[in-house]
Amino acid sequence: MEKINITPLAQKLEYYGQGQLLSFYAGLEKSKQEQLLEDINKINFDLIKSLSSEHLESLEEKSIVQKRDPIDALDVGELSQKKRTEFEDIGNYALSQGKVAAFLVAGGQGTRLGHELPKGTLDIGLPSGKSLYELQAQRLKAVSKKAGKDVPWYIMLNPVHAHQSIAFFKEHGYFGVPSDSVHFILQNMMPAVDKNGKIILADKHKISLSPDGNGGCFQALIQGGSLAEMKQNGVEYFFFYGVDNALIKMMDPLFIGYTIASGQQIGCKVVEKMNPEEKVGLLMLENGKPKVIEYSDMPGDLLFEKNARNRLKFSNGNIMMHLFKVDFIEQFGKERLPYHRAHKAIAYIDDKGCVIKPDSPNGYKFEQFVFDVFPRAGGVAALAVKREEEFAPVKNRTGVDSMVSAREMVMNLYKQTGDDILI
Repeated sequence: MEKINITPLAQKLEYYGQGQLLSFYAGLEKSKQEQLLEDINKINFDLIKSLSSEHLESLEEKSIVQKRDPIDALDVGELSQKKRTEFEDIGNYALSQGKVAAFLVAGGQGTRLGHELPKGTLDIGLPSGKSLYELQAQRLKAVSKKAGKDVPWYIMLNPVHAHQSIAFFKEHGYFGVPSDSVHFILQNMMPAVDKNGKIILADKHKISLSPDGNGGCFQALIQGGSLAEMKQNGVEYFFFYGVDNALIKMMDPLFIGYTIASGQQIGCKVVEKMNPEEKVGLLMLENGKPKVIEYSDMPGDLLFEKNARNRLKFSNGNIMMHLFKVDFIEQFGKERLPYHRAHKAIAYIDDKGCVIKPDSPNGYKFEQFVFDVFPRAGGVAALAVKREEEFAPVKNRTGVDSMVSAREMVMNLYKQTGDDILI
């Protein structure tokens, strides 16, 4: 058996203070040694060092007073029929010319829902028995048929579970969507660290890795060549959305047309908050630039503040439906978005090589958020839509934002419209 010379790598790890990654290397069989080395060689140690310094040297949250103002959103309910038709015509023309692609962020697992496969494979209990993937595929097919052109569908997957989603698509014949229109992209992964910035081993031969957040989509699009492919094929915009919205309106021509007509680089759909304490991010202006602020980062007085119409001053709830201009992402997508730390309970290997599963947070994961690119655009085209028509998130097993509530919302809209594409 040929022996691998790991001395240079060991020296590199010691330089970065990460020598613990080779603690069990000598006792591993060759295949596991190779797997560990492959994982190590993918790590950007300069980035980990920088993030640890930035986020862990002082774990106290920095409180910086920012000037925050509401952002104007066009309410679809207040649109005249003439204006609605105008925007829809612009959007339908863009679709017919192949200028818009769909981009799904589908990395989430259905574990919290009692479903051990990727969330997109979940059947929420509709009469049709369709999975979330199939619901989206059928709606995309309807858009393509109307446009007279197949809309390209880019799907970003967690590399750990990507094979399950890909197999699901193949097993179901891509749900009738032409297979050459479906493009799978692998999300980048980031190592977890302990409070001292030491990278955590999940097993003797495995580094603890997790997806780098939905904001990592831009790097994934660029690195894999998908953004260049879009541009080469004449795609000028892509519709970004998350996998867990059972009421997702695929490639809405009104939204596309409104964004194009606005001249903005980014379009955002929002819904009005149900109440001041609803745990949803808010689209607003921070120091004059568009930004989404998480519920937990909003001072209490701002959450309850009212405007002249006696409605919440900050009410534009972010529902992760955006339209991005390809040229804009090509220009700014290569720049590093800020990372956010998340304090989590992370399984690790102790000094004796035993796997420990802590009950309380013991380490940190770093992730990027897609909306952190908003300030670089200068402005956004915000469109306020009706929650009951477009936003039924599936995040919990029961209760609020659950399979049960989402199914009920879908069925209610179906009863009102009779639109079979919903179910």
